[in-house]
Amino acid sequence: MTGTKKNISMSIAGIVLVFFIAGCVSNKDARGRVIAQPRGGQQVSIQQLTDDFAKYKVYYSGVKPADAVSVLFIPKDSDTTLTPDRWWNLVNDQKSLSNTVSWIQARGDVHLPTVQLIMGPNSQMFGYVYTYNIYTKLKVVNDKEMIVYAQVN
Repeated sequence: MTGTKKNISMSIAGIVLVFFIAGCVSNKDARGRVIAQPRGGQQVSIQQLTDDFAKYKVYYSGVKPADAVSVLFIPKDSDTTLTPDRWWNLVNDQKSLSNTVSWIQARGDVHLPTVQLIMGPNSQMFGYVYTYNIYTKLKVVNDKEMIVYAQVN
């Protein structure tokens, strides 16, 4: 092999190796994400979540309930941990939750609010978020723990 052909072969091998390593490192199952509920299956509604208030730790993001952007539902009986950052506010009772949901519905004139799944590493379900805002930031701590950051806009 001549020097030029050898250099080209080494360059191609190097590029292939870089793409292989990048593919392994950026495994989508190793990150947290918020996704729409699958169509065609049993979907969880905001009414079901509100009715099952006692099964969840519930938080809202916003300066006050009337300005809430999102409601976070963390199952109490889960083997995963979803930790809200300091800007999430605890919802203390079902009536307050119903009022907060009503305020979010009233504000969602451009984008209708939806119940979305919070998925963690290895496609584990960590909870739900009800929001009209499509951006929810998550940080993976480990396979069983994530932090969710509030949206206060």
